[in-house]
Amino acid sequence: METPGTTYDSGGLCRQSAAEQEYGRGDMTGAAVVVAACRAVASMRLPVNIRCLIPLCEHIMGSSAMKPGDVVKTMNGKCIEVANTDYEGPLVIVDALLYAKNYFPRYVIDVGTISREIKHTFGSE
Repeated sequence: METPGTTYDSGGLCRQSAAEQEYGRGDMTGAAVVVAACRAVASMRLPVNIRCLIPLCEHIMGSSAMKPGDVVKTMNGKCIEVANTDYEGPLVIVDALLYAKNYFPRYVIDVGTISREIKHTFGSE
């Protein structure tokens, strides 16, 4: 299982409104669900081999914050241009999914709370 765990999301330099920031801590709910699921599987001693990747980040303004127009390189060497810093979720997911390949997974379950960004990035399909 994989989900981005943005512990707080202000939108970075493309700042969200105060009303949108009210729910900034809610972006970590997917990560919290994955932690709870792993603990449940472990406590029930289920006969499954499960790996949970929870990429955590805090998305706030600062001197090292991404800026629109920045280009970041992913683990597989491909580059992504940052157009809007408020769409950090897909960037976090990309590297986690690429890292997951190291485990040769049979199945990947993505538990995310970033539906707006996913729809924007991958389309409504």
